[in-house]
Amino acid sequence: MTKPKGSSVYDSPAYFTQHAAIMDKALAAPGLHYRFTTRGAAVNFRQNCYRYRNLLRKLELQRLLGVPGMAPSTIYDSLTITFAGGTDSSTLVFSLSDEGTIVDPATGEPL
Repeated sequence: MTKPKGSSVYDSPAYFTQHAAIMDKALAAPGLHYRFTTRGAAVNFRQNCYRYRNLLRKLELQRLLGVPGMAPSTIYDSLTITFAGGTDSSTLVFSLSDEGTIVDPATGEPL
């Protein structure tokens, strides 16, 4: 059986099961560190995490076609993946983007 022209392993969510497992853990525990033996492996893993998120967004867009006012999103949209330490680091840090704080108007305290 041959694969359809233009398709790749990156077109299947099944390819990203390891990435999804780590990203799910990172959502539950922001600040998660994931250590690799080489920087190249860390770069590759990070790129695949972003590929997975883009694939999910593409699949969500197909589901939402024809629904006015709806934009595709994923549960991983608030997750950022950076390198711990310097430029030679092989450790990824998964954190949630801090886009703001909800404040109680009566007390001025964060909710």
